[in-house]
Amino acid sequence: MVKCLIEWIPYSQFKDLRKIGEGGFSIIYKATWSDGIRNTDVALKKLFSSQKIEKNFLNEIKSLSQCDDRFNKHEIIGFHGITQDPVTKKYILIMKYANGNLHNYLQNNFINITWEEKSHILAKIICGLEYIHLNHIIHRDFHSGNILSLDKSQPDGYIDRLWLIGDFGLSQPANSTSPNNEIYGVIPYIAPEIFKGAAFSQKSDVYSLGMIMWELTTGCKPFANVEHNVNLI
Repeated sequence: MVKCLIEWIPYSQFKDLRKIGEGGFSIIYKATWSDGIRNTDVALKKLFSSQKIEKNFLNEIKSLSQCDDRFNKHEIIGFHGITQDPVTKKYILIMKYANGNLHNYLQNNFINITWEEKSHILAKIICGLEYIHLNHIIHRDFHSGNILSLDKSQPDGYIDRLWLIGDFGLSQPANSTSPNNEIYGVIPYIAPEIFKGAAFSQKSDVYSLGMIMWELTTGCKPFANVEHNVNLI
């Protein structure tokens, strides 16, 4: 098991903040990190304030530090450290900036994606999930929107696209005994037994992987022709 030290980074080192997304628990900003040596694009994840969300914040820090992958060797989004907004006093996660996600990529490019590329993407996702599970973590919110893409330019001009698993806010240790089985996430990707009271597990992550495979091979979200409500459950 690999653990990293969590770095505290002064908020003053970040500039040009621009909101790029918002979820149920947080707002995501793109920012430039100037550490005195270089300027780097990063994503700042600022969580809304509440006791439950603070718990998600701690979950994400624990999981990211346990699955340290700042060099993207294991298909997990890189984690730089934490900071604090001096005005609102809210803590912020500092992540590698990813310029897209699998869902949007499929929506915009599906007709041009070869089976070879689909196999490559799937292999990367499987490697990432295996690494998470080997570190005894359950993701609990595994869907195509949380498979992030990061384009890296090579010296020869070739663009190497990395596929990285992100958003560990709902994750928990696989051996957790705390009663944390509240259902959050995207309904079509959640294993059916969860809606019958079963606990989230690494097996339910694997079910979610199967739904991602469905989307990867068809270009459509699972059960796209059914309303995502109690009738689908």
